[in-house]
Amino acid sequence: MNAIASTSDFRPLQSFRPDTLTNPCSRRQCALRRDILKHLTRRHYSDVLEVGCATGLLSRELTRRADRFLGVDCSEGAVLHAREQLAGISHARVRQGTVPHCWPKRSFDLIVLGGVLHHFTPTDIRRMAANCSQALAPHGEIVLISDPLTNSTRLKGEKASRDFIRHMQRHRDFALAEHDASTPHLHFTMQA
Repeated sequence: MNAIASTSDFRPLQSFRPDTLTNPCSRRQCALRRDILKHLTRRHYSDVLEVGCATGLLSRELTRRADRFLGVDCSEGAVLHAREQLAGISHARVRQGTVPHCWPKRSFDLIVLGGVLHHFTPTDIRRMAANCSQALAPHGEIVLISDPLTNSTRLKGEKASRDFIRHMQRHRDFALAEHDASTPHLHFTMQA
């Protein structure tokens, strides 16, 4: 399958380390998940899309709040592990795939973009914003996280997040909330 983004500097299999399987929740990851779940505006969603679902730890929490769940990631190893995490949850699917180029053809009332935008080119960020705008159901929300690992990716992640928001606002009107977080990441919720 293809990578999640078309940028040449993105090496998806290098970002998936087997040690994350034996230590599934670092303090940073646990705090990030808590922050995301805390800022969701509803207890339940009809249809959830998580782009960059990684090994499925957040996915598992999201499936508890959804009628249907779709997780997408570029890493074959991460997708296989996410499928194991979600085994037995009949309304959950995980796919390895390319976004924004191969976008699911349905609407979602929650789209989670968890620390993936810094992997995208400016063109892909525009396309991702257009796809999200079209796929977001009325009164739906987008949770956008920029989770930096180093200062250079932090700056790239912040710019990518703000560019995504700017492009989204060209397509639709949104209420935008920037959340204080217990971890060093940007966390926005956009409500249509």
